[in-house]
Amino acid sequence: MHTTSRALACAAALAAAVATAAPADAHTEHRPAPRATDIVGVGGDMSETLFDGLGDVYNAEHPGGSRFYSYASSGPSPLTPKRGCAPIARPDGSSAGIAALAARQTLPSGQPCLDYARGTRDKQPTDPKSLEFLPFASDGITWAANAHGNAPQSMTPQQMAAILTCKVSTWDQVGGTSHAVIKPLLPDVGVGILGFLKTGLGIDQPGPCVGEGVQQDSGTDPQVAGDPNAVVFYSIGKYLAQTEYHHQDDHGSLTLRDIAGVPPTVYNPKSHRVELNIGQAPGIPTFPVHTHQYVVVDRDADGSLPARTKNLFVGQDSWLCRDPWAKAQVADHGFMPLIDGTCGVPFID
Repeated sequence: MHTTSRALACAAALAAAVATAAPADAHTEHRPAPRATDIVGVGGDMSETLFDGLGDVYNAEHPGGSRFYSYASSGPSPLTPKRGCAPIARPDGSSAGIAALAARQTLPSGQPCLDYARGTRDKQPTDPKSLEFLPFASDGITWAANAHGNAPQSMTPQQMAAILTCKVSTWDQVGGTSHAVIKPLLPDVGVGILGFLKTGLGIDQPGPCVGEGVQQDSGTDPQVAGDPNAVVFYSIGKYLAQTEYHHQDDHGSLTLRDIAGVPPTVYNPKSHRVELNIGQAPGIPTFPVHTHQYVVVDRDADGSLPARTKNLFVGQDSWLCRDPWAKAQVADHGFMPLIDGTCGVPFID
């Protein structure tokens, strides 16, 4: 009885700590700067609100140890990752965060200034061998357009490729009825975007008609907001986090669209939640464009992984893969926790 009471009390305290933590969705900066022994990361925007939530959970569970911090991809730049570290330009995106991790400073104490990066892409041959890419959740990518605009509800991968290579220019050429000119937009084109275009659509480079520099996963970007002809790509998990679970909702009037008639999200009758379509709804095919969310970590000079990084992220028994509160955060931010034995297992390039 006493053990059960203590467990319930601990759970209640954790829930209260997470619920009352500073709202990281507002992208508050860490003041004062984290300590050298804290766990600090940067990187992709798709999972940044999730990692704020994970930090709340971890810090509530470990009140006397190293703190878990995550810097947003947007905000004041430069930033000082930890006390005693040199300022760095704020990494804006997955590839920038991975590059910052690879180039991280090491303090005289031996502590690194960055411990991990939030990644949205697989390991590439050009990435340093010392980096480990650890998948922890399923996500998907689809296209999005503003409600009541000129875009159809569904396009095929071939039609999307034709838009991005400028082989078609108006909506009536890809299943719509309007003769208005399509306005395709991408974020800054880096390794992650190029990888998606290659594997998802079979194209190497976007054409000259494609605008670049739009904010990823945001319908409030001035280039997108209210434009009836804008078309962008969106993380399905991030969209669900914004629209279903109310985490930093800036989707504007964008709505996710189908690929070849297959919806990106479904209602799961078992969980009673709207989720990424991975085939869990009877009679509805699995959405065709799936990706992973990664934690990227770097090895020390001797080739080993720091113990606290390993305990947090590496392997199926790591904190991120086994802690029920951590997994609940992953699901509550629109992603699907990996349950097939691959969570925390290094990606083999």
